[in-house]
Amino acid sequence: MIELLAPQPGERVLDLGSGTGDLTQQLAAAGARPFGLDASSDMVSAARRKHPNLSFEVGDGQELRFEREFDAVFSNAALHWMPRAEDVAAGRRARAPTGRALRR
Repeated sequence: MIELLAPQPGERVLDLGSGTGDLTQQLAAAGARPFGLDASSDMVSAARRKHPNLSFEVGDGQELRFEREFDAVFSNAALHWMPRAEDVAAGRRARAPTGRALRR
């Protein structure tokens, strides 16, 4: 999945449904500046412990508060947990106008 996104050095990437942060760390290793968001406080706590050098926050992907802050939005195996698909799609405002999204 990371290869498909092809994160660029310095690129700001939202990892939507980041879980324990392992893929968020891979984004960082590729040179991106990732931000992990997950609805589970337990997952975010685990991610912060495993990857203290990265930023994680508890939040609902169906109610994104970001406004054109990210060059890319990445989500792996998380969208099926969000039943309000139209609200997740509305989150595209989190991407910059030239940003891209990758989900699986």
